[in-house]
Amino acid sequence: MSVASGEGHISFSAEDMKVMDSNSIQHVEGLNILLVEDSYYNQKLALGMLGKHHHMITVANHGREALEKFPEDEFDIVLMDLQMPEMDGFEASRAIRELEKETGNRIPIVAMSAEVMKGVRERCIEAGMDDYLVKPVRAKQVYETISKFFPDRISFKDPKTAYLHSSSFDWSLALKAAGGDEELLRDVIDAFLEEYPSLIQGMVNSLNNNDSREFARFSHTLKGAMRTFGYFEAEEVAERLERLGEENELNSVGNQIEDIEEKVSRFLVIAKELLQTDYDPGT
Repeated sequence: MSVASGEGHISFSAEDMKVMDSNSIQHVEGLNILLVEDSYYNQKLALGMLGKHHHMITVANHGREALEKFPEDEFDIVLMDLQMPEMDGFEASRAIRELEKETGNRIPIVAMSAEVMKGVRERCIEAGMDDYLVKPVRAKQVYETISKFFPDRISFKDPKTAYLHSSSFDWSLALKAAGGDEELLRDVIDAFLEEYPSLIQGMVNSLNNNDSREFARFSHTLKGAMRTFGYFEAEEVAERLERLGEENELNSVGNQIEDIEEKVSRFLVIAKELLQTDYDPGT
């Protein structure tokens, strides 16, 4: 089976399919997890990834919502995005540590962000977080990071991962992010298709309102999505736009929003066709 359109070509034929054996992945099961993440497609990815190991997952869409949900349950671990509206991950983590002073408990908080600039990890530690995952997070990375905090509950499995090739997009990276689960990858793509229009509209609105912080946040989310799907050409443009927002230089944006829209449109065509195609690993 193959899907072709424009500059992108996805092939699932027998010649282009190969199976990669990875090392045994350690994981734990049955944790009560607070997921703090504002991106719908990232929520979808995390829920599918973690649900495989029977974790109970509560989703908070931003830091303020996380603080409302935190006292309502006994969570084992918090997965914390850094850039969010209302309240970011740094402030939310500090507030959680303050709440814990009343109980004497301290649960692990793991940061998740596409931000790899020097000093971010140190800022996370200073805010009370215990570890740091760079987006796009991969299933193996998530499982093994969580396992470090629960060594007495570790088990292992040997996964099989299909390799999907595209001349424009590295689908193998997207599939790795989904833990080798083709159906989860489809769900994540579907979630991104639903979220994408609001991301672009948010960038346009924040540019028109000269809101550098919001412009950087929307650009950051789009950058993470393109990295997840292995579309590095579009990721580079989103990263440039994010930097312009962070440096309060929106007057330099020019036609770069149109540029990234044109690049992402190629991905959207391929992604929509992939969602409409039946995938049979035996072909």
